[in-house]
Amino acid sequence: MFFAEHNVALTVVDHLIPLLKEIVPDSEIIKNVDLGRKKCTSIIKNVIAKEEKDNLVKKLKVNPFSVMIDESTDIGMCSDGANVTVGKCNSFASRLINDIPNVVVVKCICHSAAIIASKACLALPRAPEDLLPQIGSYVSGSSKRCAQLEAVQEMLGGRKKKILRMCATRWLSHHRISKEASVERLIHLSASDGSPELCA
Repeated sequence: MFFAEHNVALTVVDHLIPLLKEIVPDSEIIKNVDLGRKKCTSIIKNVIAKEEKDNLVKKLKVNPFSVMIDESTDIGMCSDGANVTVGKCNSFASRLINDIPNVVVVKCICHSAAIIASKACLALPRAPEDLLPQIGSYVSGSSKRCAQLEAVQEMLGGRKKKILRMCATRWLSHHRISKEASVERLIHLSASDGSPELCA
């Protein structure tokens, strides 16, 4: 159970038991232990796993529970909007609903908000969004320009911060949702008074 709970490599068993017998030669219990990698694997798969599965099934039959696929919310089934997970035909959600009609399926709110924001941004000019990565590349591509940026921040009395590159892989991380987002950082760095609260 120790090896399974702590995800210890099972090959360690082959060295652990001889070590214990050497360390505690006067223990009759240790002396009679016969355990290797294959036996340990078999015990975990055929004894411990089966018992844990049976206990889990008993608990799930009498308690409400959530299925978390790739999001961290706490009601029903939560996932992004991919067809394979929440589609109407032959998806994880549709199969689950066949067996449990009253299941609650919740699509990822952040994913939905990101799609809305992405569609809304199509109506905006591209120039500001193109400018942000260019500023990051321009400054970070030169140690001289990085030093100049630090000197300006020091002169204005603010904390030294780097220009962040815009990240497209985090939902809405371009603005306030991420505290260290690139838009917010650029606004703080370009503030003329350099006040500490703007640079926090």
